[in-house]
Amino acid sequence: LNIQSIKNITKKIINRDFSEKCKANIFNEFYELSGNINEMADVIHSQIDEIEKKNEILRKDIEEKERQEQIQKDFVSNVSHELKTPISIISGYTEGIKYELVTEKQDIIEYCDTIINECNRMTKIVKQLLDLSLLENSSNLNIEHHNISEMVKIIISKYHVKNSDRD
Repeated sequence: LNIQSIKNITKKIINRDFSEKCKANIFNEFYELSGNINEMADVIHSQIDEIEKKNEILRKDIEEKERQEQIQKDFVSNVSHELKTPISIISGYTEGIKYELVTEKQDIIEYCDTIINECNRMTKIVKQLLDLSLLENSSNLNIEHHNISEMVKIIISKYHVKNSDRD
């Protein structure tokens, strides 16, 4: 082992090539230096692996967040479209009544029925949105695992005692 070989190995370490180790044959300064270089290379290699694993987890988290955001954007777009149609119909029929585009009582009743139907449709959409919101909020339930067979044994033993009291 000489200075040139140590220099070559440390250049490889700089380039993330950890395949080569320093090997000193005799116990002197180079022996201790080569041991320190090898240990340093192992620590660096380990830390790089750990950082790469964490980066992969972070990348997946970012992709999932972006996917969730796209789902949310699509959802808002769909809901907006679903609400826009009944609002347009209600607006049009209300203006028709206001500006006396229909004057016959039967036509006015039909216009009002359409307005009521569209209001009911919007109410149904809003109710579904509220239900969805409640469902999303309840997805953070605290789930606990229980030993069902143990619970059944306890219940059976309680009722067994009560039944034997009757005899």
